[in-house]
Amino acid sequence: MNHDNPDQRNGGSAFSLETARLAIREAAAADDAQRLASLLHRWRDRLAGDPALLELLGDTGGGTAFLHRVRQAYQRLPVPPFDDPALASARVREWLGPLERDGILKVSGLIPHALLQTLQRDFSRKLLRLSFLRRLRLRRFTHYDMREYWHPEHRDYVINDALDGSAALLELCCHPEVIETVNFYLRKPGNLKRVTGMRYLPSVALDSSQFGWHHDMEDRQLKMMVLLTDIGEEDQFMAYVRGSHLELRPYANYLRNSLAAEAAPAGVGPLEMVKTLGVAGDVFFFDSNGKHRACRSPSAVRDALFIEFTADRNRGNYWGTAMDRSLLPAAGQTPGHPMEVFLDVKPKWKRHLAAAPRQRPTWAETLENPATWL
Repeated sequence: MNHDNPDQRNGGSAFSLETARLAIREAAAADDAQRLASLLHRWRDRLAGDPALLELLGDTGGGTAFLHRVRQAYQRLPVPPFDDPALASARVREWLGPLERDGILKVSGLIPHALLQTLQRDFSRKLLRLSFLRRLRLRRFTHYDMREYWHPEHRDYVINDALDGSAALLELCCHPEVIETVNFYLRKPGNLKRVTGMRYLPSVALDSSQFGWHHDMEDRQLKMMVLLTDIGEEDQFMAYVRGSHLELRPYANYLRNSLAAEAAPAGVGPLEMVKTLGVAGDVFFFDSNGKHRACRSPSAVRDALFIEFTADRNRGNYWGTAMDRSLLPAAGQTPGHPMEVFLDVKPKWKRHLAAAPRQRPTWAETLENPATWL
């Protein structure tokens, strides 16, 4: 008898809350997060209509660290048809192999020159406004959830709603090959989570915050970095440790996320660093669970856009936007579109004003409530 399938416990009897409870407790008692994640994945269509099943998870006795491992495993379980890369288009299939192996992939030629020029112009317009506010001593950094800010210690401008007012950036976010890459990499339907623009001014070397080795605070997501300026060996590139995205890190890592410079990820072997060098318009897809850092230098200004995608169901993870909805194409207004949740949530910077400062990442604050992530 297959004890991973509660429907087979009683000689093929129908699903019941009692058999589900027993299966959950057995998996928790065995400290088997993968098994429990597999059970929940099998029951995913039942969860919405059976909140009592979700409440069972709070009774496992495994605690937050165990639920984190369950969530890690659950996020990596595939949903058809994205479990079969053979169904992807030819070019996306070529990308998936190295992206899954290395955690990072450079793509040139995805963005037409005219679209790139518009992206650069839209971003420059936002920067002009933000630099003016800086001179008025406004928009200084106080919290990462701000809509936009100037960080004097980091010498950078950050715009967390780069999508607002940019039809060109909206077009890129909805690019069919981008969405296809996201879906087949995450192995389930992906959703737009956040769209950020950053300008790094020339700076001395830094090693704190994102300028030291770290992984992002979210365990499973795919980022797309778009270079708006050329980046050479002497410039302010991002460095990424090839293959380091494969490590399943413990819960405590996501409360601080910094990583020792000399630590090699388990099973990866000698560290091999990838530098995100290229020309304006080049794109880097990367799994931000991998070990990476932004390398600062006193050379040229660096401009880049970052588009984040996730398959997580936790609405608190989505940043939202003030973008004029009339810019959205008809396809983007259909249920299940990758922008649906992103457009529906109240922007994070507005939520931040109405709430106490976060003590943990958004997903971690609700980890004990599985209804937010299953």
